[in-house]
Amino acid sequence: MRSSVSRAFLFSLAIHAALLLALIGIRYEAPSNGTPDVVRVTWVQLADGDSDGAAEPSPEEPAPVESTRSGETTTRPEDTVRDGPPEPRSVRRADEASPSRAASTDTDRATAAAAPPDEDPATANLAHDASSEAPPSTSEAAVIESKDAATPNEAAAASNPAVATAAETAAIADEAATAAEIPRPIVETVSVPHSERGMLQERIEEWTRAEDIEELTSAESSLTWEHDGQKYVATFTRLPAENGMDIDRAIVAISTEKDGTRLSTEMRMKRLAFSHYGQFVDRWDPAVQIHDDEIDGRFHSNSEIYIEHSRGIQPVFHGRVTTARGVNTSSSSRHVRRSEVFLGGLDTKAGRIALPRHPLTLPAVDPDESDAVHRFEEDARITFYAEGTYGWRYVDAAEEERRRKLNDGRTYLVGAEKAALHVKGVVNGKVLLYSPDDIVIEDDLIYASHPARDRNADDYLGLVSDRNVEIAEPETTGPGDLQVHASIYAKRRFVVTRYRNNEQATLSIFGSVTAGSVTATEPRYRTKVRFDRRLEELRPPGFPMTDRYELAAWAGVWRKEGLQ
Repeated sequence: MRSSVSRAFLFSLAIHAALLLALIGIRYEAPSNGTPDVVRVTWVQLADGDSDGAAEPSPEEPAPVESTRSGETTTRPEDTVRDGPPEPRSVRRADEASPSRAASTDTDRATAAAAPPDEDPATANLAHDASSEAPPSTSEAAVIESKDAATPNEAAAASNPAVATAAETAAIADEAATAAEIPRPIVETVSVPHSERGMLQERIEEWTRAEDIEELTSAESSLTWEHDGQKYVATFTRLPAENGMDIDRAIVAISTEKDGTRLSTEMRMKRLAFSHYGQFVDRWDPAVQIHDDEIDGRFHSNSEIYIEHSRGIQPVFHGRVTTARGVNTSSSSRHVRRSEVFLGGLDTKAGRIALPRHPLTLPAVDPDESDAVHRFEEDARITFYAEGTYGWRYVDAAEEERRRKLNDGRTYLVGAEKAALHVKGVVNGKVLLYSPDDIVIEDDLIYASHPARDRNADDYLGLVSDRNVEIAEPETTGPGDLQVHASIYAKRRFVVTRYRNNEQATLSIFGSVTAGSVTATEPRYRTKVRFDRRLEELRPPGFPMTDRYELAAWAGVWRKEGLQ
């Protein structure tokens, strides 16, 4: 009896084992060297009503790439030969994620941070199988790997932080739901009505004087006023120039309340430098007629200007023209049509913008630029060179020209009280040339890189004189056209020497011209001023600024503020 019971027991055990093997797939993988490397046991969860116990993989998810470590060979899914039905994959919702799987993912991510970058991808895929799949449970399919465990480096390389687990997806959803319950500020914009827009622009025009802006920004209280029974509040923030090429700016924040809603808007203002004007004249000489001239950029005169249209020739202003005293056309032999001359518009009732009262002095220089100041005690000839250097020699001295490199930042070439500076050449840098006496342009004075052809051009030159800026006599400049790339400031006068000389050439200025007054240029030169658009935001080092601000940017909308 005993022996027969044992045989029956063994036979029964064999049958049950066969049935168990039918329910689970055992796959044996042998590397090329003949040594078993991995034995996989796949636990299959039977779906309700399934008779074969095999679930097809999700078509959206491709089968994983497998490899054997010893052979260093990656097997593509389509090349894999399987002994039985395909491995099933259970699909779970985010809220059914296994805690153990989420925990193992956190571990994998920590390990991945230290993984070496040159880990073999085939090894990484195998290590991912070993490190990221949890032990089997009755509710999900899992893979158990035995024999040889993946090395730490393989596991680190295999983990993929970009793939979120189901637990993480649920956590993100919970955070989003929580955040949605917190009231957050919302901003809605509406256009400022036409009547309000005009009123606010008039207010801005009242706040254009620099001294007013400085006073308003230093006041402890805001500015308040009423319009059509509605109260408005304005606060000012002044932003001084950060360096010698920047300009002063200001922010005006205006707010009001309407129907229980707070409305606010922000206007940005900038202080005008004299280099903002294509041409600026304080006192126009009545003996000088604007005739065969072409002027780009804005034009301003503190006095009446004189226009002549004769022999079919008349001037052209491409930018907006503003004057404090009007336009005189009495010397014209033909009718002057404003639409043909003032292409950018004309305002003859603009306010006067005064030149600085006191002689200009050297602007403050940053401590790290103290070596960028070169002073000339006598009359000197200065020549700029395209490689970023300049040479000089004193006019009355029998000496060779000396050379020096322009500073990498800004360079200031400064004449003494009675030292006239003569200049020409090719400027490659950012330079202010200043003299309390005269500055004389002896030949072409141009930028190494022309902004009209190179958008990255960063050469700037300012010529600032407390007296005159002159174009030298024809014997010095030579016959033909003359080019000047610079912002010019001549407190007394901009002069074309011997302008009656009948050269009939063109004086082309790229930049800007500011002068107390100007001489005639014809017939020696027809004048063409082309404004350097970069001067809208920057100025040459230390170039003088006006006492006026203007509106630089405004969206023209109210921001409605509240909680949803």
